[in-house]
Amino acid sequence: MRILIGTVEIAGIAANLKRGFLEAGVDAETVLGASHPYQYDGANRPRLLTRLWQWIDGKAKSAGDGGQPGIAGLYRRAHRLFGTVVLLHALVRYDVCIFLFGVTLTNTAAELRLLRWLGKRIVFVYVGSDTRPPYVNGAQYPESGLPNSAHIAKLTAAVKNRLRAQELCADYCINSPFTAQLHERRYINWFGMGLPRQPPDSRPDAAADTGPVTRILHAPSRIDAKGTAAIRLAVDRLKDAGHEIDYVEVRNQPNAVVIEEIVKCDFVIDQVYSDTPMAAFATEAASHGKPAVVGGYAAESFPNHVEEYATPPSLFVPPDRIENAIERLILDREYRLQLGDAAHRFVKDRWAPRAVAERYIQLLNGDFPASWWCNPADIRYVSGAAVADVRSKALIAEMIRHHGLDSLQLADKPALEALFAEFAARPDAREDEPKATMDARTPD
Repeated sequence: MRILIGTVEIAGIAANLKRGFLEAGVDAETVLGASHPYQYDGANRPRLLTRLWQWIDGKAKSAGDGGQPGIAGLYRRAHRLFGTVVLLHALVRYDVCIFLFGVTLTNTAAELRLLRWLGKRIVFVYVGSDTRPPYVNGAQYPESGLPNSAHIAKLTAAVKNRLRAQELCADYCINSPFTAQLHERRYINWFGMGLPRQPPDSRPDAAADTGPVTRILHAPSRIDAKGTAAIRLAVDRLKDAGHEIDYVEVRNQPNAVVIEEIVKCDFVIDQVYSDTPMAAFATEAASHGKPAVVGGYAAESFPNHVEEYATPPSLFVPPDRIENAIERLILDREYRLQLGDAAHRFVKDRWAPRAVAERYIQLLNGDFPASWWCNPADIRYVSGAAVADVRSKALIAEMIRHHGLDSLQLADKPALEALFAEFAARPDAREDEPKATMDARTPD
C-alpha cells in the first residue's frame, strides 16, 4: 500500500502522518502544492515533480508580492495545469490519497471520479475552517461589525457543494462533531483518529516553578478571534483580587519565540471561543508539559460526542468561566502540574505519529470500532469557533431575514436547521448588536 498525503500542510499534520506511516512500515509520501515556511518535513526532499509544482507556486507568490498581477495570474494558471501532471503520476504510483483541508491535486470533481473509478481509496481529513459553516466561523469575521450576509450565504453554498462532491467519492471523511454541520453522510470522528504530533526529544522539568509570581502566556494570532480582550480583562481582575501574575502576550513572532516563552511559563491561555480542548497552541504547550486554559461553547457538550480516552486534557470551560479557570490554575499548583503532565503524556502517546498512523491503517483495512462513525443528523452544536455567540447570532438572523432559512444549507437536517433558527432568534441578536459591514465584498 502506497499513500499520498497532500496537498497542503496544516500544523504539521501531513509531515507527521507520513512519519507515522513510515514508522509503521507503510510507504507514504507528502505531495504538497506549496512549500511550507516551517519545513515540517525537515531535510526530506520531495520528488522532482512536486518540487516543480512548488516552484511554480513560489513564482506566482513572488510576482504577486512584487506588484506583477498579470505574471502572477499566469503562474497561478500554470500551477493549476501542472496539478493535472501530478495527478497522472499519482494515478500510477499511489493506492491511497489522503487529502487535508479539502484540497486535492486539481480541485475538480472529475479528479475524484477518476480516482474512484480506478479503485484508489480516498480519505478527506478536515481540520475546522474548511467545513465549519461560515456563519459560525470566526475566520470569516472582521475585527468589528459583521461580514456581509450575501457574501457569507454564497460562501456557505460553496462549502456545502464542495463537501457534497467530496462525500460522494470519498471512502472516508474525517471531521470533528463540532465542525461537521454541513455534512450529509456519516463521517469518522476526528478525535477517534487524533492529531499526529512529534513531541520534542526532551521536555523541561514542568515542576519547576517560576517563583511566587505565576507566569501566564497567551499567544493570539488574531486578538478578536481568540477573545484576547476577555482574557486581558480576566487577568486584570485577578490581579486586582491580589494574585501575583506575570502575564506575557506574544504576537506576530516566530514560532521559536513562542516555544521559548512556553518553556518559561507556568501555563498558557489559548483562547475563549474554541470548539476543541486542544488546538495548535495548546498542543504546543502540552508537548512541553504545560497545561492550557481553553474557553469554548463546546466545553459542556464535548463529553457527549467524544469518549474520555480520546479527549485531550486541558482546562476546557465555557467562555464565561475563563476567569475561574485561570484562578484555579493559579491557586492549585498540584492540579496544574498534574494537568500539564497528563497533556504531555496524551500528546506523546495517543497523538504520537505512529499511533495515529496505525489508526489510519485500521481505517483503511476496515477494521475499526463502530464508535468512530458519526451521523451529522445527530449534531446539536450551533455556536462555532473564534467568534462570540452574540455576533454569530446576529449574522444568522441577517442571513435568514434577507436570504431565507435555506441559506444556512441545513435543509437535509431539519432538527439542526430549527436549532440554528431558534439560536438566532434568542434575545442576544438585538437591533443594537453589530451590524453587517456595508463595504464587504461580495464574490463574483
